[in-house]
Amino acid sequence: MTKAEREKLIAKQMAILNVSRAEAEEIVAEDERIDRLTMGELKEECGEEAWAVMKEMTAIGERKTPKTAENSPKTGKKAPTNFKFDTKPKKKDDEKEDFITKLAEMLQNLVENVEIANPNREICFKIGENEYSLTLTKHRKPKS
Repeated sequence: MTKAEREKLIAKQMAILNVSRAEAEEIVAEDERIDRLTMGELKEECGEEAWAVMKEMTAIGERKTPKTAENSPKTGKKAPTNFKFDTKPKKKDDEKEDFITKLAEMLQNLVENVEIANPNREICFKIGENEYSLTLTKHRKPKS
């Protein structure tokens, strides 16, 4: 860290924490000392309980995407993330499913290869040599 950067950091600490210059310099010096510690030294210094909390707060989960070992040329492993991909299952919408089914039946008389790709959302079909898809979107009710 350059001298100018250090001075800027000390001024920032003084303003944010409302401390004297000597206290701010002490805080910056302690931060720099901690930054230089190895993981073993840090674990030793902070204690088992604090170490467990730090480890839990920085836990990294597994990416739950299609990226697999075959797809990852560098490591052969999935890339870690700091968040979870758990999502709520979507609610079944009978109205949309019925409409998609009826629309697909109507289209069978007009076009070739009608296929319901997603019963809640999409129909695929072919006109001549071109392939098309229709996506049904249900909009939210307007706010009053």
